[in-house]
Amino acid sequence: RERYLSRGGRGLRRAAAVVWAMAAALAERWPAREFSAAGHTLTLHDGSVGDGVGLGTWLGALELCAVLSGELRHALEVALGRDGALLELGAGTGLVGLFAARHLGAPNVVLTDYVGDDTAGGGVMEMLTANAELTRGMMSPRTGEPSAAAEDGGDEGGGRAADVDVCIEVATLDWRRHEGVDLDTLKVMLEFSGDDDAAAALENEMAQGSSDSRDSSCDGSAREGSVLEWHALAPSRRFEVVLAAECIYEWPGAVCLPAVIAGRLAPGGAAVVLNAVRQIAMFETFLAGLRSEGLRVAAAARNSTQFAKSDVAGAHAATARSSGSGFLLVLCDRADAPFAGWQDDQRGPVPDAGLLWITDETDLTALIEGTQAC
Repeated sequence: RERYLSRGGRGLRRAAAVVWAMAAALAERWPAREFSAAGHTLTLHDGSVGDGVGLGTWLGALELCAVLSGELRHALEVALGRDGALLELGAGTGLVGLFAARHLGAPNVVLTDYVGDDTAGGGVMEMLTANAELTRGMMSPRTGEPSAAAEDGGDEGGGRAADVDVCIEVATLDWRRHEGVDLDTLKVMLEFSGDDDAAAALENEMAQGSSDSRDSSCDGSAREGSVLEWHALAPSRRFEVVLAAECIYEWPGAVCLPAVIAGRLAPGGAAVVLNAVRQIAMFETFLAGLRSEGLRVAAAARNSTQFAKSDVAGAHAATARSSGSGFLLVLCDRADAPFAGWQDDQRGPVPDAGLLWITDETDLTALIEGTQAC
């Protein structure tokens, strides 16, 4: 707060006061908690699944942090370089993107989620903003290194060189209105799954929104009574790294996410998605959708390495575990502009970890069913 105020300006002072007031209110509703992954810690405001889907930290987010700081750390560093940008989709509490900013040296991080018609949407954006500020406060003003006032937190060897600037941004992004998303397919899949109410609501939305541009409706408006407004992520922005954890638990994620990833991934960039498998057909649709968007795709079942060590809110941990399945780890890049940081092996990006390129001959059902043994 003092750093903001010292820079002067009435608008800046007002913004600092608003964010600090919001953080104080969040602290009452959702206390800050410490999360650990791969020997690193991060302190964030966190709720539970009862507060809203995005208001609690899911086990898959911790799992993705472990993946990024483990077997994919070198690839992440190659992709980002010294000034690359990282996008987290469906960020929720922001654990994955903020972990990348603080511990993995990501120089530019954009955390996105969606402000829906319900009050939970605004709450997610408030929490995401407060957690971004909380993480900034634990980092020095000009670098990704922990500040002198921040706790040690197991940061040995973490972070980049001390002269790397770190920028953390929060924005809204509505997948259903993203360019390239096929809402007709989404409607069919909602009907297929028996969710007639959601299908009818989507049909009504499509009829009413025919005159609107896709991204213009994501105006970033805060929920009623909120003290903040959030800008929508500009349609033209592309990222060297795109991350998503536990974003596929309903059909909109499976159908919309491929177009969003393809549209946001910069040439030569890489995307990493990790999710607990709940419905096999949903993930068949997701993987096929990624390939139809012109992406190269690799996937492998992964055991949970974080469950026994985590203190994730019980309801969220149970969500990932109760399906009786493990996680599906998915890597992808653009076929027309591949990522150069994978292993030099035609079989796949990380064949030693079972991550082989999916082809027309790949049995997607068998691949996804492999998570059941995890």
